[in-house]
Amino acid sequence: MKTKHFLASMALLGLATSAYADTITVQQTADHNAGYIGGINGTLNGNSVYISDINFKTIDTSTGGSYGFASGGNFTAWCVDIDHTLQGPGIDVTYNVGGVNDLAAALGSTQKVSQLIALANEVYSLVDTPTEAAAFQLAVWTIAFGTPNGSGIYQLNAPGNSFSVDPTTAGSASGQLANQWLSDLGSAQQLGNYTLTYLGSTGSPTTQGTIVFTEAPEPASLALLGIGLLGLGTLRRKQV
Repeated sequence: MKTKHFLASMALLGLATSAYADTITVQQTADHNAGYIGGINGTLNGNSVYISDINFKTIDTSTGGSYGFASGGNFTAWCVDIDHTLQGPGIDVTYNVGGVNDLAAALGSTQKVSQLIALANEVYSLVDTPTEAAAFQLAVWTIAFGTPNGSGIYQLNAPGNSFSVDPTTAGSASGQLANQWLSDLGSAQQLGNYTLTYLGSTGSPTTQGTIVFTEAPEPASLALLGIGLLGLGTLRRKQV
């Protein structure tokens, strides 16, 4: 099952916006898949794919330090690459650790990256079941590779969309939920404050590029933390 405190990423500012800085070596452990297996248009050589999140465990962070999302050893990621297959469990894969600028370059759009973060802020805290995990992955793919309509709204398998899945998957509970989330994108209440890290394949071996989300501290929480640290510092000075 998905563990919320392992959901991952760096900040939108600083390292996360710069070019690839470090690498991290991981292994796939399991998927939180909903059992929906369907073809997606013109990718993966026509092969069917699992529609789910991806669970990784950290193998070696010595080349890039320890990241917040990987500090517990396990984290959840989402595919943003439908041109390559994912290396299976037991295979070490090294990723370049990047941020929003790197993902924007890979997708050819800064707006799509902003919309992915908006999607996370609105619904990511709700993702806890296999059906919801599949819906979130479908929504991520639709934003990353799809075409919005004249109103700027993405819909899975809509006419003129450059991304589609097989009709059975589109009509499933996950497909319908993905379309609901996409219809509400930008107008739904924000339930969280998430940041994004992009893991780009180094090509050794080639694997799917993924993204990870981490819930950032709320400003009020940061303020309380600062007050607490200030009080601690004052107490220490009095004790000297």
